[in-house]
Amino acid sequence: MASRAQLMEDELDRRIEQIIDIRLVVALERRLDVVLDRLGDKMGALMEARQERICLMTYCLLREEMQREIKSYDENRKFNEFEGNDVGLFASAEYDEDDKIEAVWGAIDKKMD
Repeated sequence: MASRAQLMEDELDRRIEQIIDIRLVVALERRLDVVLDRLGDKMGALMEARQERICLMTYCLLREEMQREIKSYDENRKFNEFEGNDVGLFASAEYDEDDKIEAVWGAIDKKMD
């Protein structure tokens, strides 16, 4: 049988190992907490930057679209103070009295000839 001193020494070694293990676990948990906090901060910053980039990209796309629309504005669509314009709501509709006026002017032209 092992001597009493040997048993006490073994028990002391076991307790020391247990204390060291506990301290290592605590230290690792603290490091893990620090790493997780830093990771969370970095992820938050990345998400903010991504959101800002998306907003900037959306703004740029809308601005480019508006510039394309402005550039594609045809000179023929501009308002002419003498003739009006051909792009309004009623631009394609026919004026009923035009036919009557043309008939009258056609009759006058025939008599003049």
